[in-house]
Amino acid sequence: MKSFFVALPLLASLAAAGPVSSEKRDTIPFVELLLNITSIGNTGLEAALTNPGSSELKLFATGTILDSAPVEKVAVFSKGKPLPDRHIASPLLTRDRTEGRVPFDGVRLRIAPPELITNDAFQVIKPNQTVIMKFDFGQMHDLSSGGNYQVSAAGGIPYATGNSTKVEGYIPFKSNVLTIKNVNGTQAAITRRDFHAESKRVVIQAGCTRAQNQAVNTALSNCATLASNASVAAMRDGRRMNEYFKTTALDARRNVSITFQRVAKECTSRLKAVSVSSLYCTDVYNSCKEGVLAYTVPSLRYMVNCPLYFNALPPLTTTCHAQDQASTTLHEMTHLTQIRGTLDWGVYGYDAIKTLPSEKNLFHADTFCLFANCKSRPLEISSWSVTNILGSCRTWPHVLS
Repeated sequence: MKSFFVALPLLASLAAAGPVSSEKRDTIPFVELLLNITSIGNTGLEAALTNPGSSELKLFATGTILDSAPVEKVAVFSKGKPLPDRHIASPLLTRDRTEGRVPFDGVRLRIAPPELITNDAFQVIKPNQTVIMKFDFGQMHDLSSGGNYQVSAAGGIPYATGNSTKVEGYIPFKSNVLTIKNVNGTQAAITRRDFHAESKRVVIQAGCTRAQNQAVNTALSNCATLASNASVAAMRDGRRMNEYFKTTALDARRNVSITFQRVAKECTSRLKAVSVSSLYCTDVYNSCKEGVLAYTVPSLRYMVNCPLYFNALPPLTTTCHAQDQASTTLHEMTHLTQIRGTLDWGVYGYDAIKTLPSEKNLFHADTFCLFANCKSRPLEISSWSVTNILGSCRTWPHVLS
């Protein structure tokens, strides 16, 4: 049986999971990681993460600032200049443009369930050890306007103890606020262009095997059915809307329903090769790291299924809140800006989504995924009636999804 897993939010403005309990503090000495960010060149950054405690820390690196993949590591704010005029497919997609926040342009990961995560996904930091990470935030943000920017990072990194891979809680961190002046917009635009161009060269050679194609097509078909059923449920079942999205407001229900309609259309369109997105079985952004099932690059409409997606997930589960290929595909679809432009905020699983406020649930990929996964099953499952499936949602143990 899957156990509960939560990777807490990376950025301070997104933190939602609350403090580590006193019970967890007994497991490992409570410390706050020290994070110092400095500038290198035009848009390069060096992040120095220090363990100031007396015990070594076993930190879950995947999807955090420790990850070498182009995941969201810092929050970037434009100071004094308008943001680049980016296409927004819907007025629903404005939550990243408030207060000068520069939208993130990298990958959104889909994390595997706990039993599929190994020690390779963790990084051990010894007492008083400092780990240095270097990355270019210009690769993952549109800084072509140039000018001044503020960069910072805060949140928490999940940890385990001993030889276990069970996440016990999280270790908080908060960086300095770094002001970077006079960013060269032209140079930043070239940095971003070259970064994405490298992946496009890989895409030319990208392809799926016959078996992978069959699995993808089955997942897309099931995804379309899940999303269609969830679209209807969003309008008809206020109690379930309140359970997952914490609201029964008509506008919210319409927006959720429309999102699922878009997912259903996109999954169906992928089957007909007329979709707005591109789906690959090749790791075009070098982000299929330990514990990653799939990822999306929303700005480029890329979706990538990692080897773990094919090797470890069933096509479809009848277990409420469990993980399968169909719901993973649905999760990734919601990340596309043309669909909803959802975020992860480092929060995965049913128990974890309960920590988010409604306004974040409405833009949270796993909330949509869990609602569809538990609320509505594909019609071809004859051995499970709708009543049985909905009943299982109320009583089944909460798991990562």
